[in-house]
Amino acid sequence: MDGDEVAEAQPTTAAPAGRRRPPVIPILVLLALLGGLALLVVARSTPQQQIRRLIDRQIKLAVAGRYGKLHATLSPKAKAACGSSHDFAGELQAFAASEPDFWSLIDIRNIRIQVEGNRALVSYTVTYNGRLHQVDPAHRARPETERRGHP
Repeated sequence: MDGDEVAEAQPTTAAPAGRRRPPVIPILVLLALLGGLALLVVARSTPQQQIRRLIDRQIKLAVAGRYGKLHATLSPKAKAACGSSHDFAGELQAFAASEPDFWSLIDIRNIRIQVEGNRALVSYTVTYNGRLHQVDPAHRARPETERRGHP
């Protein structure tokens, strides 16, 4: 058996010259990326959705006892009314120690968000243990407002 016979016995695996398969997978990945980018541009959050996410985050921080981080999310007027972050956290920690079920008994309902330009008005109903919390009339006249881009 010489070298020529061995070469003839092994099958050749060379692709036939001429026709190649199109790169389907890279094209599909590119289309998926472009489609995702287009979806991000189209489905951007509205100001109402951004404010609602902020409220949800504030509730989660309060329930978790992360009062310093909660203070950081407040509006400048609310921060001024609540004092320093340290004082705010101290008061809430003392209250949480005296009322351990407080956050499980609180329910915030009927959140309404109205955005006009760079101002947002937020109103909501707070119930404690199933009962409506009485809102001070001064707060009804001056609801919490948030301004975008202004401290």
